Amino acid sequence: MFNSFKIIKIVVILSFISLSAFSSENISEEQLKSIKKISDSINLAKGEYTGSVKNHKVELKEEYEEANLFIEQVNKIVISMKKDLSENKKNSFLEIEKEISDLEKILKDKEDDSKFSSLVLDIDNKLESFSGTTLKELPFSKPHIENGKKIFMQNCATCHGVNADGKGLASVSFEVKPPSFLDTEFIREKSPYTLYRAIKNGMIGTLMPSWEYQLSIKEKWDVIEYIRSVSKEKDFDKKGKELYNKYSEKHEIKSIIDFNSSSDTSDKDFFDNLKKDNDFKSMNDNELYSIINYARDEKSIYSKS
Repeated sequence: MFNSFKIIKIVVILSFISLSAFSSENISEEQLKSIKKISDSINLAKGEYTGSVKNHKVELKEEYEEANLFIEQVNKIVISMKKDLSENKKNSFLEIEKEISDLEKILKDKEDDSKFSSLVLDIDNKLESFSGTTLKELPFSKPHIENGKKIFMQNCATCHGVNADGKGLASVSFEVKPPSFLDTEFIREKSPYTLYRAIKNGMIGTLMPSWEYQLSIKEKWDVIEYIRSVSKEKDFDKKGKELYNKYSEKHEIKSIIDFNSSSDTSDKDFFDNLKKDNDFKSMNDNELYSIINYARDEKSIYSKS
């Protein structure tokens, strides 16, 4: 009886060890790059799809087509990556594959963009769990505007213009024109990490190339810091500082300064959230955006994730 119990105990322990080995099975550096590329691509697709359809009809053809191109790219990455996955990892990736197929169906049926966004978030969480590590490439300290400007002038101004207005010399013949970073609404609607993904991966359907290997993570964030600065109004930071000092203890403001968690949230999303709070309802739009900008650009806390 005692011996039988010992045998059962050993089997249970061995089973636990086997399950632990499966759950902690490492992936290669190349596979991690592919997973990050999948995450970036579905999020860039989300950015293009948002607002591109209404009542199952295409409202913005260019953006809708680009969203489809990003998802096509995802499928190619998945096919390529799966060749090198172990059987265990292939099996655990099946649920993610199914949800990617669901994204395609949402696109095909032109369903509500909120449904697409929600599914992207779920896939992102599963990809992070699958890889066993964070997928974001975040700065460890405040990016430098001046270095960002220098890099922009050397590498981006030819297309985006020396004034960052999207009117670079090379863009004259472009079918799809570069965006103007002087466009306040454009900047407010893009989260910092959306801009990072665009710089890192390039934009399908346009002549925007990938800068994944030409620029370091730090250099990419320096460029983003510069891009975000060019559309600011005069005395914007001064106004933002005064309001920040008054409301810095508010939970909604504290959530902005944690860059690790807020990097994927746009200024517009923060604006909509603040508008719901009674303390901020009396502020005009410029005042609200000034406090958001000051909190994000001057007070952000950066740390290794």
